[in-house]
Amino acid sequence: MGDNSAGELGDGTTTQRLVPTLVSGSIAFVEISTGLEHSCGRTQTGAVYCWGANNSGELGDGTTTYRLVPTLVSGSVALFVEISTGLEQSCGRTQTGAVYCWGNNNAGELGDGTTTLRRVPTLVSGSVAFVEIRTGGVNSCGLTQTGAVYCWGGNTQGELGDGTTTQRLVPTLVSGSIAFVEISSGGAHSCGRTQTGAVYCWGGNTQGELG
Repeated sequence: MGDNSAGELGDGTTTQRLVPTLVSGSIAFVEISTGLEHSCGRTQTGAVYCWGANNSGELGDGTTTYRLVPTLVSGSVALFVEISTGLEQSCGRTQTGAVYCWGNNNAGELGDGTTTLRRVPTLVSGSVAFVEIRTGGVNSCGLTQTGAVYCWGGNTQGELGDGTTTQRLVPTLVSGSIAFVEISSGGAHSCGRTQTGAVYCWGGNTQGELG
């Protein structure tokens, strides 16, 4: 339900919907994630379909064509076990902990060491294996098995948590020696939860979002 001007509701139209409306097709999803004007869904077999706006290739189908119904993400990468969508980018994590991202990359939010737009899944640089990923506005973060967090992309408000406001094109370790069991990213801030239930946040705080 909601705005559908870019086809982000996936019902084959651009008609605004005020009540829940079924996404087109007969695909069964086990996970979904929504970005600014696009959405993605993951199937039990690990295939990912996206729909909606595609200005920066955030649908991952090799084009910049808007899609009004779920469209299969291109490439022969390993099947995904988790997906996450941001402002104009999307990411997927494989069983081995590798992360692939696609879409806008002006701030390095795809983590491939460049600022080049990618229309298909592109491997995030480095040899870090992640167990959880989260995408924010123009940044992304990944959690490792040991509880370390790495972030990459835009950092104008310190949303990468490395003690700077320097843009990072590859995964960069969040400062401190805190071990997290869960992470979440917003527009310009991120948070992590520890085993004891304590929460730490970093990044933009103009609305008190760091708590």
